[in-house]
Amino acid sequence: MYQVNLILDNLPAIRYTKKEGFFLRWTGYPIGIKVEKSYYVFNHLKFTVLVHKYEETNVAGVMGTGDAAEVIPTGHPGLDVPGYMVVGFEVIPYSCQHNAESLKKLNMYDKYPSAIKCDPGMVSMVINEGESIAFTYEVTFVESDIKWPSRWDAYLKMEGAKVHWFSILNSLMVITFLAGIVLVIFLRTVRRDLTRYEELDKEAQAQMNEELSGWKLVVGDVFRAPTNSSLLCVMVGNGVQILGMAVVTILFAALGFMSPASRGTLLTGMLFFYLVLGIAAGYVAVRLWRTIGCGDKKGWVSVSWRAACFFPGIAFFILTVFEFLIVG
Repeated sequence: MYQVNLILDNLPAIRYTKKEGFFLRWTGYPIGIKVEKSYYVFNHLKFTVLVHKYEETNVAGVMGTGDAAEVIPTGHPGLDVPGYMVVGFEVIPYSCQHNAESLKKLNMYDKYPSAIKCDPGMVSMVINEGESIAFTYEVTFVESDIKWPSRWDAYLKMEGAKVHWFSILNSLMVITFLAGIVLVIFLRTVRRDLTRYEELDKEAQAQMNEELSGWKLVVGDVFRAPTNSSLLCVMVGNGVQILGMAVVTILFAALGFMSPASRGTLLTGMLFFYLVLGIAAGYVAVRLWRTIGCGDKKGWVSVSWRAACFFPGIAFFILTVFEFLIVG
């Protein structure tokens, strides 16, 4: 089913449907519906614009942020007078049988000759091949008590956006329990081996060299530096940078510093935090490089430069290839 999404003052159109005695919220509306073997189109839209009247003339003060917004004036344009701000945008789709031939004499945005009476539960505009379809709409402005900071509450309470906290907590508990079991087994095994080897004297240890078992058999492989240690350090540094960017961005968004009413704020914040956390990426990469190299400082400049250019270089290369493919 194709959906139509409309936006007014950065607010998506919301549609309310009643199902089993409950009102459900949806964004957008379907372009049509199929009944048995016929297809019907929703060709009439009823918009309800919720507005809130403010006595203040300072838009930034009303919003509490520096985002730009349009105020519907109550008086003459150009005067410093209070106005209305859009706090809601609702739509109800209808399928009405219009006489397309009689509407051909009208120009776009002309008023409909008569009042349109439609039932949202009935469909009547069937799609036939070669037949013209007339699209109409009506707008109603309703004054609302909803204030600007709360105009997104209806979208945040949508049924499809609920977080399954029980499933998340259940998964975390299972992971923690299994990790605890593995950790206890590992600690008991290592402790038993250490106690066993510490009790042996030098002569006994010489005799037991050929009978060593447990984690000491792989101690040389475990603590050996990887073959491409610089790449490992660079990837760990970039991972810390991306993880830090995600955590800080989510934290600032949860605290309300990034308003969803302003487009691009979230993306701009992510890029800003990614650039700032480049310092952490360089530090982690160089620190790991020195740890692997047993404190040797040689090559740390190269590692820091690679950490700064690794992920952005890959992203730039992929986007450039896609751009050439799309343009070509």
